[in-house]
Amino acid sequence: MVIEENGYRGTKTKVTQTTYCLWGHAAYLQYNNLPVVSSYSGDGVGPDTWKNFKDTNNVYLIPNPEADGNYYSNPSAFFQSRGDALDGVFTWETAWPDTSDTPVNVSSTKDQAVKSAADAAGKAYMMGLSTLQYKHCCYGRTISYEELLYNELTRLAAPCSCPNSCGDAWYRADETNPPERIKQILSLSPDLTEVITWNDAGESHYIGPCWADGLTAEILQYGNSDTIPHGGWQPLIASFIDAFKAGATSVDSMTPRSGNFAGTMWYRGILTTCNGYALRGSGAAVDAVNYAVVLPKGSSGIGIRVTSGGQVLATQAVSAGLNYNSIVGLKTGAQKNELVDGSGQVVASASSKVDVSDSPTDGFCNHNYYVAELQ
Repeated sequence: MVIEENGYRGTKTKVTQTTYCLWGHAAYLQYNNLPVVSSYSGDGVGPDTWKNFKDTNNVYLIPNPEADGNYYSNPSAFFQSRGDALDGVFTWETAWPDTSDTPVNVSSTKDQAVKSAADAAGKAYMMGLSTLQYKHCCYGRTISYEELLYNELTRLAAPCSCPNSCGDAWYRADETNPPERIKQILSLSPDLTEVITWNDAGESHYIGPCWADGLTAEILQYGNSDTIPHGGWQPLIASFIDAFKAGATSVDSMTPRSGNFAGTMWYRGILTTCNGYALRGSGAAVDAVNYAVVLPKGSSGIGIRVTSGGQVLATQAVSAGLNYNSIVGLKTGAQKNELVDGSGQVVASASSKVDVSDSPTDGFCNHNYYVAELQ
């Protein structure tokens, strides 16, 4: 369970009453025989409050206190100041690269520093895994609480249809963010890892269906899991989970959970030349078709063929374990990845259901990924 800091302040009774019934459920995560509770943010709550919450509820507490000034600059001092107020920490923001106007890769440098200090302090460390972070609300215009209230009460969404808006717009992603992050997590071997995915679709890193009932029309334009499904991530993540739980430290040890392969193709439905709202961080996007494929031990003579707009961009050899790449040259039209054997026969394929365009839709260029499973 993840508690949002702002939702915790002043509502401790509601939090505990709501969650008591969940903590004893067979499906609820237990660590050291205690129910695990984490948070999004959490430094503002204060160590005394966290300690009281932890002791009162008898939970394994691993909040996200990144806002603390020592967390990154002097992690050893951070853990010394926290004492027994927490059982570990969860670093959230390192799951994606920082917002950038040029292509950038996700990094685990900060994770490594904080994890080393956590290990020395006898505290657990949890790393985040996520696919991307993309939000496209109200074309980047920040909406005040008063305006939101006015729009909701009057049903007037001037000037950009933003009742209940999520109020900002940005793009944070490395083209191969999921497999890159998987590689980093296995290498660093943290105590725990969390697949970061809001179920409200507002930041696009969902990996399954979302309940449309709780979403605004604005979010559904770019984060509708029915029209922009992300379920294709799941075979890749399942393979990673198995490797992580087995104590693997390299992606070479990954195997498909079932069958002879597990793979995913992802791409944006627009080219970078799409002329729409100048989204913060959109300069990091690359016109590319991306893939990740996991093969079992002993695999040989297998290749992946990447086709965009009817043109073969590349055919690359793949081997046992996790293979991934970002193939530059995305074209308008249909996209396809094919797994081929040594004789050139297609073993499996992933095909786009939505063609790539170079034009905006509903006034903006949607940077969310279309994800297709290799089948």
